[in-house]
Amino acid sequence: MHTILSSATTTVRIGDDQPFAIIGERINPTGRKIFQQQLRAGDLSRVEIDVKEQVAGGAMLLDVNMGTPLADEAELMRQAVPLILPLVKKYGAAVIGLPNDEEEIPEEPARRVELTRKLIHVATEKYKIPVEDIVIDPLAMPVGADTLHPTRTIETIAMIRAEFGVNMTLGASNVSFGMPDRHSIAATFLPIAISYGLTSAIMDARAPQIVRAVKAADLVLNRDEWGASWIAAHRAAQKAAEQAAAEAQGAT
Repeated sequence: MHTILSSATTTVRIGDDQPFAIIGERINPTGRKIFQQQLRAGDLSRVEIDVKEQVAGGAMLLDVNMGTPLADEAELMRQAVPLILPLVKKYGAAVIGLPNDEEEIPEEPARRVELTRKLIHVATEKYKIPVEDIVIDPLAMPVGADTLHPTRTIETIAMIRAEFGVNMTLGASNVSFGMPDRHSIAATFLPIAISYGLTSAIMDARAPQIVRAVKAADLVLNRDEWGASWIAAHRAAQKAAEQAAAEAQGAT
């Protein structure tokens, strides 16, 4: 099952037989006080910098989040969903669905799958959205809050893949939130999640350690034919390092 996203110049195909889709996360004011101040002042210059860094790091898609701190997110969502789903149908867009209820994020994978079933039913039956245009977020929670959270997420991924076969995404940084050496945690979690059915993630594409882990997962899961992308990336990195060394030597 492929979820196909297109811009004026590029088409990205998300699926379990495709290279893992890296969604750049950086365009987000959460936890970025200076960025929040810039946005309030109407200054979008940081967005351009973030876009360039994310794309250079390997982002295939970009998550653009202009969420306002302290807003009533539940009320905004209540108002937005009736507007969003008809637009998704009208324009053939894809939509990300989160299997949480009105009260909490369910801990048990079975409950998340139950809510996924309801979500997919409403989207496909009421709004006639093709199932391939529904991307489910299995909900990644911080390992620092409960070391069982990552295994619950992975179990949810496996169950959703087995029952529905839909594409999935998640906020990779959520897993390591509050912990030291966050990149190592993400670089370990993502390949495991990919092997169970995760097909994309909103992640920090500026972190080479995480991007390499994802690309290595593509290689060992036979989504990088003959290792062409892995080898090309290695050669490009070597060339960049040699060029930087030459420039440094010339400067001295």
